[in-house]
Amino acid sequence: MTEAPNPTSYDELPYDSHPYDRTHPDHLATMARLFGIAAPDTNSCRVLELGCAAGGNLIPMAASMPNATFLGIDLSARQIDEGGRNIQKVGLRNIELRQQSIADLTGSDGLFDYVICHGVYSWVPPDIQDAILRVCSGNLSTNGVAYISYNTYPGWFMRGMVRQMMCFHARQFKDAATQVEQARALLDFLIEAGPGNDPTYHQLLKRELEIVRNRADSYLFHEHLEAHNEPLFFHQFAEKAADHNLRYLSETQLSEMIPSNYAPNVEETLQRLGSSLIHVEQYLDFLRNRTFRRTLLCHADLEPNRELGEAQLAHMHVASTLQPVSHEPNLALHVEETFRGAGGMTASVSHPILKSALVALYKASPAALPFDKLPTIANKEQGVTSGAGEFMVRDADNFAEDRRNLGQLILELYTRDLVELRAMPQRFTLKVSDLPWVNPLVRQQADEAAWATNLRHEILSLNDLDRHLLRCLDGTNTLSDIVATFSELVKGGQLVVEHDGQDSSQIANNLKLLETLVSHGLSRLARHAFLQHQPST
Repeated sequence: MTEAPNPTSYDELPYDSHPYDRTHPDHLATMARLFGIAAPDTNSCRVLELGCAAGGNLIPMAASMPNATFLGIDLSARQIDEGGRNIQKVGLRNIELRQQSIADLTGSDGLFDYVICHGVYSWVPPDIQDAILRVCSGNLSTNGVAYISYNTYPGWFMRGMVRQMMCFHARQFKDAATQVEQARALLDFLIEAGPGNDPTYHQLLKRELEIVRNRADSYLFHEHLEAHNEPLFFHQFAEKAADHNLRYLSETQLSEMIPSNYAPNVEETLQRLGSSLIHVEQYLDFLRNRTFRRTLLCHADLEPNRELGEAQLAHMHVASTLQPVSHEPNLALHVEETFRGAGGMTASVSHPILKSALVALYKASPAALPFDKLPTIANKEQGVTSGAGEFMVRDADNFAEDRRNLGQLILELYTRDLVELRAMPQRFTLKVSDLPWVNPLVRQQADEAAWATNLRHEILSLNDLDRHLLRCLDGTNTLSDIVATFSELVKGGQLVVEHDGQDSSQIANNLKLLETLVSHGLSRLARHAFLQHQPST
């Protein structure tokens, strides 16, 4: 985010520019279609990012979506120049980064299917906030989706107090680096001072201070020390959007719209209190002390379907890492089986078809399976796993019932973030081809950093082996070629490999060992969504 009254602060201390997976057009399209909006095809869409910084979010999208086009605008010349250099290094032709004010965007820039504005709205003056919503309305295609993130009350009342404390102290100093240093010194002083006369106040203050204390310098400065940081209540944001003929569609995560972790009567009370979805969402913010929202908007004349059911899952793709706790789950009988997710959350399921579907999804992970085929896949999984003999096709009535039951399960798990839904097929491949390929951006990142952006729009840390391996994956090297390269790397001391006490000279000439090492590395990169099919030229 760099749309500020004094853009030179971003030239002095650039904002960290990284991918945000929930802003990806694939995800925005998924949320829109879940609510019955026929969002544009992301393979050939136009995407606009307001406040794109150095393009850390937009450039990976352009690299992985060659038939889509991207425009990013930002006020910071330093960051736009940095992004431009990265685009040139990679050779991308479907993206432009432009130094420009949001207020200067007009209808002549055309319509965009997806408009992204992450970390900007709360940090700019009212006229620019109005311009953001004007662009999201006037430059949005008919079924397009706009994403805006912003700070919210009531959570920001306490955090805003901490910001004011830091601003009071830091404004005595001129340069950004000293302001950040002094703000951190104040935080340390406040935390170490102890509870004093009000232990409750100190505990609340300490919690907020610890959150801020561990963030990067660029985040602390631009989040807390900039001239503008104006949170608002959700209902106020929704009203401002409505003034621009924009309708609230959803948050980026369905789970954020569900009153989970509360007693059953809480949802009933919310429905009584809330005369509309906007009211219900506002009361949820009161309950959660919410500090931040990532909101999706569409044109006001569109009517989202809030009655979620299996019909909305048609043509969707489902992925899940839920693993059966039992090594041999009973898929044939109505016996409850527990499935555990990566974060330790669990789901208990007893219906045979539903258990079979979760087992099939786990086996396919991280790949996604088409929801339309899931009933058939689940029946086949049940037949094979239960030892029931040859697979038999279910009749139409039973198939429809399986589909309804699976739809209900998938949606329930989605509200708990235990499955993923995708409107588009996955962009990565789990199959390691004879000439494995990753896009040029990944190779550049592996060359310059200890991380890279995968095809799920996530940043992943890389070890030395990963980095050397990714550099080889330009679609011209076979497994044997890569092994030969690794042999030279080990001989030259650029790559250190240890195995059963062998020294580097022994390992460098042990091509069988190196082939095993490279093969395992390629499989790991595939599982982490780096490999893709090389585009035809």
